[in-house]
Amino acid sequence: MRDEGFDPDDVTYAILINAHCKAKKYDEAIELFREMESKNVKATPHIFCILINGLGSERG
Repeated sequence: MRDEGFDPDDVTYAILINAHCKAKKYDEAIELFREMESKNVKATPHIFCILINGLGSERG
């Protein structure tokens, strides 16, 4: 995507973060969230729910 000159938006980040949480790659999910913030992409409530649910399942 980036190679083609497109920057990820909030929907793209939500999908990637969700996929990483489902794969139990929590560090990568948090890294994507930090990348998103550094690129001034606003986190939506949906993204926060993905993180809460994904990271919460880590303990279960």
